[in-house]
Amino acid sequence: MTGYIPFTSLRLVFDHEREDLLGRHDAPVRCIEYSYATGQVITGSLDKTLKCWDPRGGGAQECALVGTYGQPERVYSVSLVGNRVVVATAGRHVNVYDLRNMSQPEQRRESSLKYQTICVQCYPNGTRYALSSVEGRVAMEFFELTETGQAKKYAFKCQRKSEAGRDIVYPVNAIAFHPINEMQI
Repeated sequence: MTGYIPFTSLRLVFDHEREDLLGRHDAPVRCIEYSYATGQVITGSLDKTLKCWDPRGGGAQECALVGTYGQPERVYSVSLVGNRVVVATAGRHVNVYDLRNMSQPEQRRESSLKYQTICVQCYPNGTRYALSSVEGRVAMEFFELTETGQAKKYAFKCQRKSEAGRDIVYPVNAIAFHPINEMQI
């Protein structure tokens, strides 16, 4: 899957050497994820929407749109684990949805990082997610809303270099976890 400049998402079918139009947004598509749990493709856009598509249905021109879900701000990053979707937007908003009931977020949060979120990535075991920001920090947030669960969250600095007595900070643009060891890489 790929985002395309004129506000569309394309599915690249390599074995047939063709591109299929997945669907359209009203602004550039920022992120695309595939849910193995539901068979849907989820797209996030700068038009402040999250859209779910069924790539198996629809007409000859586009796939079937399953739903459109308004977000508080421009969508910058989306991550999935099981039936959970985590959406990070401008304004440090983080919404957590259950794919089986997308009518409203099951959690609405504000990022614990001080500056704009760039990337969100769910932990493979489904207990937490990581957020990265333009300030060279990563935060680990837990889905569990109890006091005990929230006491586990933490953040750390990375992507820094000292030069001539000054700290140079680089943004953390991507986060990945090893699928077996569940280490952050």
